[in-house]
Amino acid sequence: MSSRNKVGDEVNARIMAGSRCFYSLSKLFRSKYLRAKSKLSIYKTIIRPVTIYGCEAWSLTALETQKLAVFERKVLRKVFGPVKDADGDYRKRMNHELEALMNREKIVQIIKSQRLRWAGHVERMGKNRAPKIMTDWKPQQRRPRGRPRKR
Repeated sequence: MSSRNKVGDEVNARIMAGSRCFYSLSKLFRSKYLRAKSKLSIYKTIIRPVTIYGCEAWSLTALETQKLAVFERKVLRKVFGPVKDADGDYRKRMNHELEALMNREKIVQIIKSQRLRWAGHVERMGKNRAPKIMTDWKPQQRRPRGRPRKR
């Protein structure tokens, strides 16, 4: 996180870590002997946790949300493979087809639920814990001029 509360660099680093993890397991994802369900399980248990590590502290912008969604769709296209059309030609799966196969379990929704879970932990913390102190802190000086930064 930067001094101005921007997490873009952190999100990019986590996407790169997830991508490295994915490509290190690419032999498994190319295998014709593994079912799509097994590949999806590998994604959910290995790649996704690497990608969203530390997401409780992220305040995502629309651009970062889009980057995470693009990364997830890239992995899911490899997991589920192409679709054979009525003509006999193969094509990539469309976004709505991937969403239907994932049962609405998007990476951005998981990040939001993790953040909400962390907020519950912070709320129940003792008054002398650092996260609780930072959450309850009220600044004494005035706010700077201009509108707040967009998310």
